[in-house]
Amino acid sequence: MSLLCYAESEDIYFSLCNRLERMVRTKLDNFTTASHSTKTREQECSAPPAAVPSVLDCATRLRRFLKKVEKERALTGECEHFVQHELQWADWFMEACRVGVLHLKVAGCKCRPEWEEPGSEDEEL
Repeated sequence: MSLLCYAESEDIYFSLCNRLERMVRTKLDNFTTASHSTKTREQECSAPPAAVPSVLDCATRLRRFLKKVEKERALTGECEHFVQHELQWADWFMEACRVGVLHLKVAGCKCRPEWEEPGSEDEEL
């Protein structure tokens, strides 16, 4: 089943993607603050995997929240199909995290090694 089946599908994807990213960033910031660390972003990314917040945990928490408020959203006038489609996307994010497609890049990560961090490329076009 394609999740890009409605005009709003792309917006839902980007909205949940941004929301998940903010959740992970907040969790990472809280972890860093809790450890009273002054590490740079590069040092945070090279932390051992056990120290990195779980993207799957965040995706699961987001999906659980969306499911919890599903009925209330419909009762307050949100389109029921929109709410259901958003839950389908939340399921997709959970599965993508579970199989490792969505994850935080840590030391030793071999995903798309040719990708550069923003601002690190030579901008001589």
